[in-house]
Amino acid sequence: MTGAPSQPMKLATTSDDQIGLSYAEVLYLLAMGPGPAAERTRETLLLDGIDDAEKISLIGASALMARGLIAFTEDGESIGAVDQALYIRFVLTNATRWTAFQATDGGEGGDTGFFIESPRGQLLVQPRAFDTWWFVLLHPDAAASDVLAATALGWGDSAPEMAVFIRSRTMTVDRSFTIHVAAGSWSYAFGVTGAPEPEQRREDVSRADTEAAVKGFADSVGEAS
Repeated sequence: MTGAPSQPMKLATTSDDQIGLSYAEVLYLLAMGPGPAAERTRETLLLDGIDDAEKISLIGASALMARGLIAFTEDGESIGAVDQALYIRFVLTNATRWTAFQATDGGEGGDTGFFIESPRGQLLVQPRAFDTWWFVLLHPDAAASDVLAATALGWGDSAPEMAVFIRSRTMTVDRSFTIHVAAGSWSYAFGVTGAPEPEQRREDVSRADTEAAVKGFADSVGEAS
């Protein structure tokens, strides 16, 4: 994760419930709920190609226990996640929709983030320096389309020229949305990921039109339920 930002992305949320975790700690939380959702989360967060992942996850377990984020159950026979780690573990291992953001100003400036949704919880996630991840714990009732649009357009507002790429997936749907901003003019295109042509392309539209299109795109990928 070389070059990851040292500060969390500016998100359109009032949540103060935020925490940083090392990738080893994230690997352990994923291992606590194995299955297709955890595997897709691991792939989305680019943690699926790590050598010795099981050994590294045990290092993460030690760190989580030292921080009081996992603990032995009362019978002493198993370990469970605690507090923020419990919420994060649930979302990561029960996710039903995964959205990745990439933003660039055409030069050296850029950013990456993820929005992971489950039926009873949502997370905004960003890689940071030193192989760590920053998690923002969102209220389960936060409107996913609002979170997705505010995050994407927030990047669009951050520089005179900016391109933002969004890829949103469920287990059965994979769609992408691209925004380009230049000299105050907004353009966008969206469709099935990897398709030779987008389903729709619009140029020289307003920010409000782009926002509405992003929200419609979020709905087209399917609700996280």
